[in-house]
Amino acid sequence: MSAAQKAVTAAEAAPSKVSLPPLKAAPAKGKTIVFIECTDTSQCALNVPPIKEAAAAVGWNVKILTATFANPATLVTALTQALQYHPVAVSFLGVPYAAWASMVPAYQKAHVALIPEFVGAAPSSFPVIANFPTVKDYLGIGKLLAQYFAVTTNGKGHVLYQDVPQVGSLAPILAGFKAEMGTLCPDCSMTLLTQTLTDLSSTTGTTAIVSQLRTHPDIGWLFTQDGDWVHGLPSALATAGLSHVKIFGVTPNSESIANVKNGSAPAWLAQGILASEWMIVDAAARYSEGMTV
Repeated sequence: MSAAQKAVTAAEAAPSKVSLPPLKAAPAKGKTIVFIECTDTSQCALNVPPIKEAAAAVGWNVKILTATFANPATLVTALTQALQYHPVAVSFLGVPYAAWASMVPAYQKAHVALIPEFVGAAPSSFPVIANFPTVKDYLGIGKLLAQYFAVTTNGKGHVLYQDVPQVGSLAPILAGFKAEMGTLCPDCSMTLLTQTLTDLSSTTGTTAIVSQLRTHPDIGWLFTQDGDWVHGLPSALATAGLSHVKIFGVTPNSESIANVKNGSAPAWLAQGILASEWMIVDAAARYSEGMTV
């Protein structure tokens, strides 16, 4: 448990610096990068301003298209449309590789790079020039949050884990969490609650969580993979007399962050969404200059 405590303490410290090797030359101005925005949650819109800002910094244009996690075919449509703009690269997030693998030959032929985000495992060969974060990163996120849970509950907590298999890219977080719980915290318990994106778009998701917590009164924690998926849940828990349940997880929204600040939520792990858009433009710029990404 002491190693887990060290890992948690290190993760809570702000990084001293973030650095990358400089580009060998400024990329040519006037090029285009396409970003395919998801529309399933309010979190999706957060990615647009930083990618526009990063592109503007190198004198590039950004074309925004849309797709949804719930209907992966919309991503294929958007990827097809994106090629019409003759971009340097196209970026998108959240949809696993199997749903867009059919587009790889077209991008190879067009010499247009693909830079997926939060999609889980994907080939590391062209046209995929970068993939943020990797499966290893996701496994590490799950492991770290399991360490946090074990340390904070003194190795005896019971957590309700909200899983949404439709967003398959997040599966390694669950895998990392379960594996670390089994190794580090044999006296801890985890109950899995499987939900759909349709559940989360209505009160069905919240109702199911409250029902599970009432059925298992020993559960004191709820883990979620996205703050938007438990929007309004603290109020529902209070109404149900379950305010003692602590909510934590990955990708907090503004409500999640506010709850951490006021002490009603213990902790959240942010995935650096805003910084990742700058990384995408950086990768595209390196590709356009013939550099290794």
